[in-house]
Amino acid sequence: MPQVPLTKAITLSTYRELISDISEIYEKAQKHFVRSYWEIGKRIIEVEQDQQIKAKYGAYLIERLSEDLTAKYGNGFSVRNIQYMRRFYLTYRIAQAPAQLDWTHYQLLSGIKEKGKREELERQVIRGGLGSRQLKDLIKRSRLQTKAQQLFRETTLRVSRGQLYTYRIKTIADVSPLEKKTLVDSGFSVLRDVPLAASENFRDGDCVHSIKTGDGYRLEKVAAEKKDLYTYVAFLDRVIDGDTMWLYIDCGFGTWIREKIRLKAIDTPELASQKGQEARTFVERCLKPCPFVIIKTYGSDKYDRYVADLFYAAGEKEPAIVAREGVFLNQQLLDAHRARPFA
Repeated sequence: MPQVPLTKAITLSTYRELISDISEIYEKAQKHFVRSYWEIGKRIIEVEQDQQIKAKYGAYLIERLSEDLTAKYGNGFSVRNIQYMRRFYLTYRIAQAPAQLDWTHYQLLSGIKEKGKREELERQVIRGGLGSRQLKDLIKRSRLQTKAQQLFRETTLRVSRGQLYTYRIKTIADVSPLEKKTLVDSGFSVLRDVPLAASENFRDGDCVHSIKTGDGYRLEKVAAEKKDLYTYVAFLDRVIDGDTMWLYIDCGFGTWIREKIRLKAIDTPELASQKGQEARTFVERCLKPCPFVIIKTYGSDKYDRYVADLFYAAGEKEPAIVAREGVFLNQQLLDAHRARPFA
């Protein structure tokens, strides 16, 4: 087998000295292989830094060391194992080599970049007398948890708070095709007659704001967009799970409905699981002190549930303030790691 070239990585004399040093460390190790592997990693790094070896040629060096040391000592000096020794020293670059755990433990731990997380895993292994397979499971769970936390942190939901008591005008043909009926689209398939005296002031698609008067309501045309509509005061009936609930909803004009609402863009764990129970309890605790909530709806999903953003403020009695400044429950569930993003 042709040997890996050294000319661009290291001088031959320096390489022979390195082989000699590694051999001496290994042969003196006896049963203390963890310490010797740290010393070998340290020696390789010292040569790389002294010779200013670039990453590409450092790979040549490790391949050549693997060839020569394997020929001399047999198994234990594969390219991967030498890379582990090198990383072991870089991870635990301290005055004295660590030796509380075995080599397989340190191979796994050296792959954890975050020092605090690595030290916590190391403490768990020592405290519990855990084997390498158990450590591997711990690392896997830790990485999955970190990935989930990063996903939660990085997800900021798009939100439009809407305008309360703002609706769209809809005109339809009456009995005669020459006549039109003017209605207010209150959402949830609820349509209300516009008083005949006021109907001629509005056209199909106009946006209006409802203002309560002593004996009824009057409509005022406003400059609003679709994103401003379908925003309501609602009262909690009961929480089904972390992202679904029954609400009594004020559609305006003295019209109320009871609807099942699904929080938009998030998904909480199934209710049968412990995390699902915790998510529901979290929502119940958030909403219990609230005299009402504000919802901004976006139509129904495939299960015929209306999807919505929900805002609340404990103890606040003014709907306009809650609509403008209330806590966004959908986002709060994500931030509290009680839900995951859901398209």
